[in-house]
Formats: sequence, C-alpha cells, structure tokens
Amino acid sequence: MTETQVPTAATLEDKAKSAAHALQTAMDHVIDRAEAAVDTVGVRASAAAAKLGDDAKDNIAAASGRAQKVVNDVSPYLRERPYLALGAAAAAGVVIGLLTRGSKPRADASRKA
Repeated sequence: MTETQVPTAATLEDKAKSAAHALQTAMDHVIDRAEAAVDTVGVRASAAAAKLGDDAKDNIAAASGRAQKVVNDVSPYLRERPYLALGAAAAAGVVIGLLTRGSKPRADASRKA
C-alpha cells in the first residue's frame, strides 16, 4: 500500500462523525414516528373512554328513570297495604336466603368423609 491509500486519523474521524450524524438523524426519525404513534393511540383511547363514559351516563339515566317509575307505581300500593308489602318483602328475603345458602358448599361436608 502506498501512503495515499492509508486513511489518516482525520479521515477516520470525519467518517465516524458522518456515521454518528446519520445514526442521530435516523434515531430522530424513529423517535418522531414513535411519538406520533403514541399520540394517535392516546387520542383513540381518550375518545373511547369518553364514549364509554357517555354510554354509562346514558345507561344510568335510563336505569334511574325506570327505578323512579317503579317507585311511582309501587308507592300508592305500599301506602294502602303496608303490612302486606312488609310480609311480601320478608317472604322474598327468606326465599333468596334459602336459594343463596343452597348454592354454597357446606364446610362440614368434607369432614364427614
């Protein structure tokens, strides 16, 4: 090799700087695209959350309206026959209690074996 073919330290330094600059430019481009993707996902998630919130608010309003209608329908009956209503509520509580008690495994069932 001749002396002109051997790269000098300055030439190697310039190539290293050029490669570092190219790498920095590529990294900046990747970061910009990643930030744009994150922003897009954030906007979509925010819109979905807002829609879910609106839907929940609508559902709660509808349920509240139905509950108020039931209260309005039942209220006169409860005022006319309070003891009958109380007895019906107690009977319903007993039936629900028996049904839910029967669905649980008994603690002493494993000890009998």
